[in-house]
Order: sequence, then structure tokens, then C-alpha cells
Amino acid sequence: MDMTLNSSRKIALPLLLSLVLVGCATGPIVPSPEVLQKIESARTRDDHLALATYFDQQATTARTVAVEHHKMAKTYQEMRVDPRAVGRMPAHCAAIARTQEGIAMEFDAMASVHRQMAEQARP
Repeated sequence: MDMTLNSSRKIALPLLLSLVLVGCATGPIVPSPEVLQKIESARTRDDHLALATYFDQQATTARTVAVEHHKMAKTYQEMRVDPRAVGRMPAHCAAIARTQEGIAMEFDAMASVHRQMAEQARP
């Protein structure tokens, strides 16, 4: 019976960690062809305000991802398992959270620029 329990643990731990790694992963933010086209063709006040709104939404999304990764980092830190099993997961998730916070700030800046462009654009 003990042999089965150890075998199950040997299978379960790597499986759990691989699922967690997938949960921690965040892909690069790639603008869609539609967004790129809207940026290229933006001429009017409304065009730039629409882009500002889009970038505001992207900033909100990045902040949401950051909050979730901060929670994940805390969860890993509080796990009552061998620290070697958790490994670098708290640091990994904290790094993703910091990256997402930086991305949110960049999106905020992009939205701000489009608001300025909207003020100078024709109606």
C-alpha cells in the first residue's frame, strides 16, 4: 500500500506543477490586425478616443492579471509542502505580476497619447 501511495505522489506532483506552470504562463500581448489597422488609419477625434478606450481596457486587463499572479505567489508561499516542491513558483508568479503592472503602465501611456491626439484631431 505504501508503494502505491509513493508512486501516486511521484506522478501527482509533476502533474500538479505542470498544471500550475500553465496557469502562471501569460503570453505576449500582440495587437490584432484590426487594432493595427485602426492605429494606421486614425485621423479623427473619435478614432483616437476609441483607441484610448481600447488601451484603457488593455491596462485594466493587465492589472487584473497582475492581481491574480500576486495571489498565486502568496498561495505558493503559504503552501505547507517541501519548499523544493514549490521551487521558484512564488518568484515566478511575482515576476509575472510585476511585468503585467509595467505593461498596464505602458497601456495607460498609450491611452494618454491618443487622448492628446484626439484633442488635436479634426472632428
